[in-house]
Amino acid sequence: LNTIEEISRKSHDVDQKLNEIEDLHSTLMTKHSVFDQILDVSKNKCLDDEDSCQHKLQNIVLQGVHSRDLDHCKKKLKILEQSREEILRRCNYLEKTLVLTNQGFEKTFDDIIERRSSFVKDNDLKLEIEDVQSDDENDVRKSETITLPKPQVLRSPKSNVDMTKIDKNDSVDVLMGSPIRPTQHTSTPKVVNVLVQTISLDRQTQCNRSVQTVEDKNENELKLYIRNLEDHFEKKNQELNEVMKMARQQTEEALVSNKEKNNLESRIQSLTETLNKRDRSNESLHATVDELRKQIDDMKSVQYTEIIRSKEAANE
Repeated sequence: LNTIEEISRKSHDVDQKLNEIEDLHSTLMTKHSVFDQILDVSKNKCLDDEDSCQHKLQNIVLQGVHSRDLDHCKKKLKILEQSREEILRRCNYLEKTLVLTNQGFEKTFDDIIERRSSFVKDNDLKLEIEDVQSDDENDVRKSETITLPKPQVLRSPKSNVDMTKIDKNDSVDVLMGSPIRPTQHTSTPKVVNVLVQTISLDRQTQCNRSVQTVEDKNENELKLYIRNLEDHFEKKNQELNEVMKMARQQTEEALVSNKEKNNLESRIQSLTETLNKRDRSNESLHATVDELRKQIDDMKSVQYTEIIRSKEAANE
């Protein structure tokens, strides 16, 4: 019973650990969502000053937090595996104790049956001894005795006494010289023991049957309880495996998301660099266009002045 209570306590601890893992999972999801929101809000503000971006420090801190959370989850998983092994060891020990208790119950039941049988023999099985005379003995006695009309007896016999059946207490004194031979009554005690013996055996069988049925019921109940515990532990193990798979998937997804974020950041940086280069090239092109326009205007003015001078010279 103590081992069963410990097993129930261990299962309760396992449930608590699973709840803690679920809480950690929810906190990780919220952290990822907050981080995504921060990146979405600040993606347009950190393009100019790439080296002095404040979110790099936050990214480093969050990476450390995630690594610590992963280490904590790994420790929790190791503790859960150790508790599972401890529970399995306790179950095996409980099965061994059940086998030993069943063997001990068999011995104690045998002792109880022997004690009950001895008690029944001492109290209930009272042997009754009767003087039962067979027909052969009656014939022999009839052949050996001589019936007289008036037997000379010191003491008058009792009324309605059969001469063939003489009790031990009713001793008859025969006169000396009488033709009656003193018959030596060999009392053949008949032990009326058959019925009593069958009753005792019936009692023993009833005791055996009752004890065996009670023992079988207890064994069946314990086996059912053990099976239920094994099913419960299997379910818990399946849940643990599922949680471990979910944690691994989440870690893989987190790594993939981090890689995607890094790739997106690198792409954004490359795009910003290209945009800056394009802006610079546009500015340089605008400057060259302005200079060319100035040069064209200067050339036009010079040509105009030369044309005027040539016209004036031709008129003169």
